[in-house]
Amino acid sequence: MMFLHASSELKRTRVLLAKSEERQTPKALRTRASARNRSWASLFGEEKLNFAGLSQEEGDGLGRHVLVALLITFGLSAVSQQVVFLLLFPVFLLWKSAALGIRARKRTEAFDKDYAALLLSLSSGVKTGLDPLVALVRSSELFQSDSVMRKELEQLGEAINEGASEEEAITRFGKTVRHPDLRLFHLAFLLARREGSSLSECLRRLARVTRQRQSFRRKIRSAVAMQKLSAFGIGGCAGVIGCIQFLGNPQAIKVAVGHPLGIKLLIFGLILILSGIVWMMRMSSSSIEER
Repeated sequence: MMFLHASSELKRTRVLLAKSEERQTPKALRTRASARNRSWASLFGEEKLNFAGLSQEEGDGLGRHVLVALLITFGLSAVSQQVVFLLLFPVFLLWKSAALGIRARKRTEAFDKDYAALLLSLSSGVKTGLDPLVALVRSSELFQSDSVMRKELEQLGEAINEGASEEEAITRFGKTVRHPDLRLFHLAFLLARREGSSLSECLRRLARVTRQRQSFRRKIRSAVAMQKLSAFGIGGCAGVIGCIQFLGNPQAIKVAVGHPLGIKLLIFGLILILSGIVWMMRMSSSSIEER
């Protein structure tokens, strides 16, 4: 792999520069601190962290945020002597988990935009007689420097440069992206290398299937948008009816709120409406992700 020689030299230079910056910080202390922060971040699950594409520094920062949030909630609860403040910590975890899910979904969408182009480029490179693995690594030059696809291809080149076998390197490609077609790509690439079959035609078929799936997914998004609009419309209608009732007969609302059973029924109804909206949003997101 002579074409990776420059990448190898650049990597060694970065390692030397990193070592020069590490002189002021004891290695054992830094490793223990990173491990502690990463353990707090693991509350969200390693799979979710990987799909979100968090770097080591970002994972450590997330762990510190979780620890600070835990200390703040316990501090507020101890000072105010109110147990209700402890609920802020699970709310914080849910918020961070949702943020990680959104980030993972955006990475998948960004990867999916470049995936068909990668397959066609690789197919053309193989047709010209280029080695498939070499063509795959060189394909990183076709994408923008900040794109998810380029980062994955660069990690593939680094894995090969570090001595990983071809099968291990191909299996690692796209491991941090939740893409439905990557497993087919891995199988097609490895089987073509083992059996000596034509990879170019297989890649073109995969590109055709990917484009059909992308078109079908766009149609699903349109249908799901109508479902979401219906859910918000129902919730909005319930709120409008409540406002009309309050403006038309405020005394009845006050009596209902003042009654011990009435306030419970109102809260229960509000919880049902919010739960329905949240359930519809989750079902809509899952139906899109499954495609």
